[in-house]
Amino acid sequence: QAWCGPIKPPAWFQRAYAVSEAAYTDELKSALDQMGAKELLFLQGDANRDSGLKLPEPAFEGKTKFTVNAAGSKALWDEINECRSIKNAEELKI
Repeated sequence: QAWCGPIKPPAWFQRAYAVSEAAYTDELKSALDQMGAKELLFLQGDANRDSGLKLPEPAFEGKTKFTVNAAGSKALWDEINECRSIKNAEELKI
């Protein structure tokens, strides 16, 4: 808290990132259960093309209850990386 200031409530993240749901990690299993989730996508794939680092797989209590869709997770990784490679004129100036 000292480094980042007060912990913001989930509603703050919903507004800031324009998402329909937000929850703390200790509430994640319950939130996913309430949404009826059975299968998850994780942003995982090859190492980052710039840093060479690989994202750790998300960890939360109750994760083993859900199936991780590996093919969908790989597709998500590829799409996110493609978004990073398409730059507009302002980004190219940087």
